[in-house]
Amino acid sequence: MTEQNTANPSAQPQEKKKSGCLMKFFKLVLCLLLVIVVLWCVWFLLSDREMKPVPVADVYEEVDASKGEVPDYRALYNSILEKEVFPTEENGWVDVFRALGPKSIEQSYAAERMKWEDFIADEDPTGAYQKSWKPLCEKLGLDPKEKPLFYDRLDIVPYLVKNGVRGDETPPEEKDDEEIASFNNEDDVEEEEEDFFLHFHVPESYSYWEDAEERQGKISRTAANDEYIRLMEAPWTPEEHPIAAQWYAENEDMFDLIAQAARKPKFHGWHFVPDSDQGSFINILLPDAQFARKLARDFRNRAFLRIGTGDISGAIDDMETIFSFSRHLIDDESCYVVERLVGVANFNMAAATPLYANPNARPSAEDRARVAALFHDNFGEERVAARLEKFNRAQMLHDFGSHADLIHEIGQGNAEMLNAFFYNADFFETTPGKLLVGITPVDEPKGHKFFRERYLELLETSVDNYDARLEELVRQYRLPKGNLSETASVMMLDLVFPAMLAVEEAYQRTDCSFRLATLAHAIWAYYDANGTLPPAFSVDANGAPLHSWRVLILPYLGEQEKALYERIRLDEPWNSEHNKAFYAKMPDVYRCLSYKDLPQGETIYSVLTANDGIFDRSGTGKDPNAIFQRENRESADQIMIVERATPICWMTPDAELDADQALEEERLDYSDFFGLKVHAGGCNAVTFGGKAIFFPETRSTSIDALRHDLFGEPTPERENETEEEYFLQDEM
Repeated sequence: MTEQNTANPSAQPQEKKKSGCLMKFFKLVLCLLLVIVVLWCVWFLLSDREMKPVPVADVYEEVDASKGEVPDYRALYNSILEKEVFPTEENGWVDVFRALGPKSIEQSYAAERMKWEDFIADEDPTGAYQKSWKPLCEKLGLDPKEKPLFYDRLDIVPYLVKNGVRGDETPPEEKDDEEIASFNNEDDVEEEEEDFFLHFHVPESYSYWEDAEERQGKISRTAANDEYIRLMEAPWTPEEHPIAAQWYAENEDMFDLIAQAARKPKFHGWHFVPDSDQGSFINILLPDAQFARKLARDFRNRAFLRIGTGDISGAIDDMETIFSFSRHLIDDESCYVVERLVGVANFNMAAATPLYANPNARPSAEDRARVAALFHDNFGEERVAARLEKFNRAQMLHDFGSHADLIHEIGQGNAEMLNAFFYNADFFETTPGKLLVGITPVDEPKGHKFFRERYLELLETSVDNYDARLEELVRQYRLPKGNLSETASVMMLDLVFPAMLAVEEAYQRTDCSFRLATLAHAIWAYYDANGTLPPAFSVDANGAPLHSWRVLILPYLGEQEKALYERIRLDEPWNSEHNKAFYAKMPDVYRCLSYKDLPQGETIYSVLTANDGIFDRSGTGKDPNAIFQRENRESADQIMIVERATPICWMTPDAELDADQALEEERLDYSDFFGLKVHAGGCNAVTFGGKAIFFPETRSTSIDALRHDLFGEPTPERENETEEEYFLQDEM
């Protein structure tokens, strides 16, 4: 070591000099960083980059973000609420509110169990009297202490519990004190509520019995709920469900009032009280949608009772009421995405009314004309397109307003708002996450402009490319690639756009259900005119196929279709030189909007042919009365028309789905038989009784299940679906 130092006497001073230079460099860098941090802090503290709301008349109206301005969506939304929702003489909800009380505005413990005197004494643990009932009464100019006419009559389930339902007329099991105490345990009550929450407005707690002193002869709420579900299965009579029929008879005046109110120009509840100091635009409880859903089910079940007793005109009255509930939820500008989906589900309930299920009482020509007018006035390609455009406009208002709230909260350092928009929300509850939000500068106008541009871009993106584009945005702006407001904006897009696509598909699928129901009505009209159902195809003297059932029912679909029918030469084959000219003239009713790129003149609507089915391959039509008279058959539930997997020319006579061949091959995979991919999760069908249903992918694929669907044989064990899913599939 000494020798090395002697050989290089200048080495040590050079190393010290180099080290000193590095230290000066690092100090300079630190000083520069410190200056930058100080300048940034001064800018952050002194700058005012919060949004400056500017009044706008429409959600598409743009403002100059460079001036620190964004549209005042809250004021725009509140103006819509004042126009669409809040009390006017045209709003039927006001009549319902006055007559039904707190149950018409929210899930209320009081309306289930409390006496009116206790409710107005503010003993309801949910606080419904002070929070909702009293303020709204004051807004309407009503006395909050005056008892509503139907305060405790709205729900059928407590009535069934109180009066005892014995479907098999056997006495209910008595429960001892230990069993009752066990059920009333909080965990048991919570589980019980979850089971039927979708059906009813459920209070926070509910005893197994209404009153311990009146246990004899009473049944559990679970059994009452099961009874309610049975009312959804098929048309029924007072002999089959006497207690339920009694409830409907006792509450006829209540149903009449609700039906009249629903037919007013507006029928919308108070799901959101505008207050600039409260929360976001997103509706949390959606009590108006929940309530409309419950009412629609009650009216549907009464329609089933009326069909069972032969009152077809009354059943159509109830269908019209359900249509009214649906229109108000779908067409109201203030409705959020969930409310619109509920409105579509209510439409499906109406389409699922089996008007032909009672062989002793079927719709008349006048009845069919009423139903046809309902279908025509509420669905069709143009109306669906107009509703989607209106929905996009309303949804943009909700989403832009919610985004403005989100960006504002981030700018205020509130990490809680981020929990709903990030996949790993726990990070923002940690100290580093809160620190990140607290020190991140947010330019609210710029953040809104970013969100708006990407939102409109996705609206213009085709359905096929939407997923890929959204995934690209998520990758591109995920932290730390994007800043916090950009990342939050993209996460919000990832949440709201799938729901928007779901609404579009729901509209189109429901439109398809009405088309199938229309075809079923035409088939029954053919029976009234000809004495038999139409054959699957007509035949010539040699038994060769001539024309499809789709051609034969044209006169019963409308005047235009009748004119087309008269131009087709029925004595010539469907593919003769003359008849080929009508391939491209397919009536619109045979087209499903959800089937993209369907070739012109082709359809996916097919009947099922089988020797023992509604249609066979003989070329002659069957007598529906003979089908109904078969023993041990659920004939009204047989599938009559279904969406197929592969399209065919609408005039093709001999390409219907061959059920006998499927049974012979023991084909268990429905996917190459029914069009289970036409809609998300399954396909549409219509039964012999005229009930439009959704045929889910989860449907059992056993031979027994297929025989039930084709021939009405006793319902098989449902391997892949719950009882509720099976009976409620028409509402999906």
